[in-house]
Amino acid sequence: MTRWAWIWPTLAAIISLGVGTIELGAGGRKSPTRSATPWIILRCFVDTVVALAAYSVVLKAATHSLPKPIVAVAAGLVGVAALRTSISLDSGHGRRISISPEYAYRKIQQRIDTEIDVRGATAGANWVTSQLLPTLHEIPFNEFALRTKVYFLYRDFTDSERKTENAFITKLANSSNDEDSKRLDLLNHLIERGDQVFLRSFLDKRIPKKPLKEGDTSTLKETPPNVEKEPS
Repeated sequence: MTRWAWIWPTLAAIISLGVGTIELGAGGRKSPTRSATPWIILRCFVDTVVALAAYSVVLKAATHSLPKPIVAVAAGLVGVAALRTSISLDSGHGRRISISPEYAYRKIQQRIDTEIDVRGATAGANWVTSQLLPTLHEIPFNEFALRTKVYFLYRDFTDSERKTENAFITKLANSSNDEDSKRLDLLNHLIERGDQVFLRSFLDKRIPKKPLKEGDTSTLKETPPNVEKEPS
């Protein structure tokens, strides 16, 4: 074994971890929290062990016919595929034998992902109730709604998407609900949309305390992208 032989199985593990990380990120709107770290490490450990096992198998099967980098990439992909595959074989006696690594892996993965999700949801709920909601209660609903409309103006939305969002806010503003209910409905809508970064901006101490009013653009220093100024 050469001095740098460890690079190739490491590359296989990185590929497998990359796919697993993409799956984890695409699985929900919540960001992983520090309390979920042990479960994230466990998930990475499972993916790494499988990738290293796949590297050993692919290396033996390939003998010396393939370069090590190709073996490493193949092993990473084989490890990913092997955990997501179900095989059905004919036993020869009219029975079929099902071999399902996917079933076992998914059970483990679901357990780990549930723990990550629960911890992310708990942290999110604590953040909303202890920090965000008290801050939003100090802001009139009309200001909250106006800032949200301006935020949607800056977003790279189609005209249809922007009209839909503005119509939702207008309908909410014109409803007979009290301010607290309107505020909570708009907050829930933004959380469902995944707009946590915008919501965090309300906790930014640099935001001016002076409330915005309809038609007041004095705090807007630039024209939103892709929005032309009206001729004077």
